[in-house]
Amino acid sequence: RNMPLTGVLSQPVRDALSSLAPYAVPAIGLVAAGAYVFARRLQSPRARASVVLAACAVPLASLETLPPLKPSTMMSTALAGMLTIHLTSAAADVTFPVQGPAAYARGILWYALPLEETRLGEEERTWRAVAAMAASALGHAALKLVAGAWLRQLLLRLLTGEAQAAIRGSYWLCAAVSTVFFLMVVAGDPTNDLLRAAVPAVTGGRYTVLAFNDWPLLSTSVGDFWGRRYNRLVSSLLRDRVFRPLRAQAGWPAQDAALAAFAASGLLHALVAINTFRERPAHALAFFLAHGLAASAEHRLGLRERLGALGGWLWTASFLFALSPLYMGLFPRAGAAFLTAEPLPPAVEAAHSWVLAHLPLPPLPSSSSLASKP
Repeated sequence: RNMPLTGVLSQPVRDALSSLAPYAVPAIGLVAAGAYVFARRLQSPRARASVVLAACAVPLASLETLPPLKPSTMMSTALAGMLTIHLTSAAADVTFPVQGPAAYARGILWYALPLEETRLGEEERTWRAVAAMAASALGHAALKLVAGAWLRQLLLRLLTGEAQAAIRGSYWLCAAVSTVFFLMVVAGDPTNDLLRAAVPAVTGGRYTVLAFNDWPLLSTSVGDFWGRRYNRLVSSLLRDRVFRPLRAQAGWPAQDAALAAFAASGLLHALVAINTFRERPAHALAFFLAHGLAASAEHRLGLRERLGALGGWLWTASFLFALSPLYMGLFPRAGAAFLTAEPLPPAVEAAHSWVLAHLPLPPLPSSSSLASKP
């Protein structure tokens, strides 16, 4: 019941898929490579997309056999889904150049290390400018280590005992804890900032790493949140491989192409809901479709101009909060098991321990008192 993709298969087949699952991401890259080369010879864009999608289907299905409630399962599923979208669209896109092995590999590896050129001109790439970029990134990393330690500790306190049952039974309590989890996602991982400090130093200021987020808490519309500020790696993929091809080749209106990008994102996150949390995918898909419709309505009604900056911020924050249990609620409903399933990197664990030892969180109400509140 909790494995809708592979649950109908025989046990030997599931065992075979389970053996493939740890290698699903590189398998998609390798198997789809042959399908990609073959598909580019076909005339029909639909036939091209179908060939590559069929090649990705088995590795994608194998991910359902990975252990649930583990961050590594979530990351493997997300990367495999992103590669599938990228390769399927690239095969169907008649304007996308046929790639040799090196360019093909670079396109796949970009999702692991999304390099981009800095805005510095040739004469501006001085050691002072590079040092300033590194110092800014390292400052953000330090702040995120502190915020991440506090928010993780806060969630570990909230997601235990009777409070866990209360979260599962209350939509709005789940929304509140989902917001805390979202804040941890936004402010809790310094890896991207450390890379943004290291890469310019290594490349002499020519390259940096795509910022995963751009102050999403300041979003003044739903479209601004998803299109420019939050999870820019996935939004770049959906813009380049879903939105633009549908606009340029199929001639879709901008709002329809944007809604298709949200639908693709919903399918990607539905896989996460299935593989990582063993939950039904409908809520995750509905979450992203609702945000796509909201972004479309904002554009058609001119809400950003009508509401202004403050009104737009209040609207965006309220909408995100109200719908957060549909997808972000997966994490608090999973409880502390998800946060503790795999150890943090040793350096991050040491930093969190130092923060909590020197800047501890104030005491919180007990789980039983939280559970007793309506």
